[in-house]
Amino acid sequence: MLDDSLKEESHIWHVIGGDKPGFVVGTFQDAKFNSPQGVVFHHPTLLYVADTENHAVREINLQSLRVITLVGRGVEGLDLVSGAQFRELVISSPWDLCLVSSTVISGA
Repeated sequence: MLDDSLKEESHIWHVIGGDKPGFVVGTFQDAKFNSPQGVVFHHPTLLYVADTENHAVREINLQSLRVITLVGRGVEGLDLVSGAQFRELVISSPWDLCLVSSTVISGA
């Protein structure tokens, strides 16, 4: 809930993920996150989110108004050598993101 003083000075364009945790892709209304932490913009319309308790990296598309999962399956893992990629890779509690090169994620 926003403080009334913030409402007068701010604009809320989208509410994404609702107020209950989950691991759901889809529209902004349907999508669910579980303890989202770090974020990074890839493009003015693409935002990547470290979805910590879902052990995933998610993409928020501000143009299509949809959320997808780029990396992770919603379960914790320590897959360091299997060669799995993107949604098949199991990771552990990402907290922050840093976009070094867009080619790193272009295969998703």
